[in-house]
Amino acid sequence: MKYLKKILNISIAILLFENPTVLGKCGSENGVHCKNNECCSKYGYCGTTDEYCGQGCQPAFGHCNSSPSRTTSKTSKASPSLSSSGRCGVEYGICKNNKCCSKYGYCGTTDAYCGTGCQSAFGNCNIPHLEQLQKLQK
Repeated sequence: MKYLKKILNISIAILLFENPTVLGKCGSENGVHCKNNECCSKYGYCGTTDEYCGQGCQPAFGHCNSSPSRTTSKTSKASPSLSSSGRCGVEYGICKNNKCCSKYGYCGTTDAYCGTGCQSAFGNCNIPHLEQLQKLQK
């Protein structure tokens, strides 16, 4: 059991060292740059959609669109805000604390939230979460 715990700790350290944005955080608050040509949103998350690359994108920490979004209209949507209700998506905003946004619009950290149907524009998807890794260490 001790051996397994050491391997897990080493694996986590390597994973975080190789990709510091594995937990999805970037930007001036974290001092972490996005990789793979991803954008760093104004909320400090890495991604590739307009929510990350458009207005408020942090160019010092990742790629940003150099021109305004192509979908301009009189009724343009505001950038999503951080959700305070545990709900997420277009109507509720982005999950707090690096949680995933499920296909049903709820924030969480298990496969039910982070797996198939996860809404990457409103939370993290398909990444090992610290809470799950900590459970494996016990």
